[in-house]
Amino acid sequence: MKTLNAQTREIQRAVGVTADGIYGPMTAAAIRAKLGLVDPSPEPITLSDVIDARTKKNLLTLEPKAQKIFAKFIPKAKAIAASMGCEYVAISGTRGRDEQNRLYAKGRTAPGNKVTNARYGYSNHNFGLALDFGVFSGGKYLDSSDPSRAAAVHCAVAAIAEKHGIEWGGSWKRFKDLPHFEVKTSLTTAQKRQRLFAGKPIL
Repeated sequence: MKTLNAQTREIQRAVGVTADGIYGPMTAAAIRAKLGLVDPSPEPITLSDVIDARTKKNLLTLEPKAQKIFAKFIPKAKAIAASMGCEYVAISGTRGRDEQNRLYAKGRTAPGNKVTNARYGYSNHNFGLALDFGVFSGGKYLDSSDPSRAAAVHCAVAAIAEKHGIEWGGSWKRFKDLPHFEVKTSLTTAQKRQRLFAGKPIL
């Protein structure tokens, strides 16, 4: 039997989106468009020239409205990081079931330290609302090689998140996640899951 990722890739190829095996907002929108349920040509977003290729790739996995919110936030975040001698790069966007559950297994049933408290359907990465950012300098990933310097950059960037309607994982009490930023909504996690599984937009 084919894995869920393999089945998702088949569906993605059939509806004409990138076959990455991740069922997220872009795939859901393409399926709905194929069924005649939505406009197949959503309004494109304008991306600043300062947004690097890796960040752009992860940004475009998000829900369209979340893309627009982050597209305004990212250039300012990058400018703050640059003033501290660093690069700020989005290293993770929307995650599918398999990827999320692999991360959840770390430090539990798989080797490594715990990196998330969320199973699939409980993380805003599953709903197309969140990005994780990495701090780099001279090609080095500072979150692992110089965590205190990376933390200072994340904290500086977080100071502008609220005004963009973005919540910072470093402000959480139970599990601080410094690289994590997510678009705020008024929905509960259960309501988001309902919309996700129904192929409906979260925002």
